[in-house]
Amino acid sequence: ENETNDEEVNDIINVNTQQQPPQKQVTPKELPPAAVVDTPSDDNEDKVSPIVQELEEQLSTLQNRLHAVEKERDTINSEHEMASQHMKQMSTQFKQLNTNYRVLKQQLREKDTKMEYAIQKERIRAKEDLQRLKEGMIGVLERERKLMKMQFMKQSAQVRALMTEEEEDDGVSDNESDDWTGKETHRRV
Repeated sequence: ENETNDEEVNDIINVNTQQQPPQKQVTPKELPPAAVVDTPSDDNEDKVSPIVQELEEQLSTLQNRLHAVEKERDTINSEHEMASQHMKQMSTQFKQLNTNYRVLKQQLREKDTKMEYAIQKERIRAKEDLQRLKEGMIGVLERERKLMKMQFMKQSAQVRALMTEEEEDDGVSDNESDDWTGKETHRRV
């Protein structure tokens, strides 16, 4: 009888599942204990009807859960695809930024090198200019010193000449004044 009941339950499930989309077939072991009952075959039709209803309800519930799970899976897949695309875009942007960073860093190194070279060159030029200026000032000072020395010598020579002239004039004047004073002295006497 158990085999007969199993066959009937399977037939009922098969009939219901043909109307519904294919689902997992329920075996008598999976049915609730109230569904598997040893009853005479006349009572089976009355008992099968509530079992079928209960199975249909369970099937409907499972189908609803399946649809909800499939919808959630589709949503998750869609979100995963969007996140994956976003991740690819971010990865591409990161690679681009990294490349730009390397290029800018290289350019900065080149500019630093050029600036260092320009500074060194300017320092060398400034030192050379300063050395030329120093040498020029030394030359000017030496020329001025020579001119001052020559002028001093010239003035010294002029002063000596004047002094010599004065001495000569004083010598002549002294003689004249002696002569003149002598004459006066002679007069006084």
